[in-house]
Amino acid sequence: MSTALSDGGLAASTAEAMACGLPVVITRFGDNEKWVTDGEGGFVIPPGEPGILAERLIYLLKNQEVRRRFGQVNRRTIEEKNNYHKEMAQVDRLYQEVSVRTPVRFTAAHPSPNLSQAEDSDPPTRGHQG
Repeated sequence: MSTALSDGGLAASTAEAMACGLPVVITRFGDNEKWVTDGEGGFVIPPGEPGILAERLIYLLKNQEVRRRFGQVNRRTIEEKNNYHKEMAQVDRLYQEVSVRTPVRFTAAHPSPNLSQAEDSDPPTRGHQG
């Protein structure tokens, strides 16, 4: 259950519950509806409606099969939309695309770093040497 009114995206607690295969009851706020369809992976309720919140929680407590089904939907959703490997592959594709379209150009004001010199030098030290 997440009744947050300040999360810009999906609350971490909601994502964790979904990843664990649990049903969720969340408010219609932020990106919640991008992650949970009302009546499929849980319930999306209007903010500031404690009566509706209580009804949905009681319904889930009384209906084990619905909890199981919602939990399965949520687990699949997280696996598909919040998969680390898929996210990193997308980031890699984006970097590849950007690097092809915008080659790095060095100028006199911003010369190319001399990597071989940097590798041979000692790392900078902190504090006083003595």
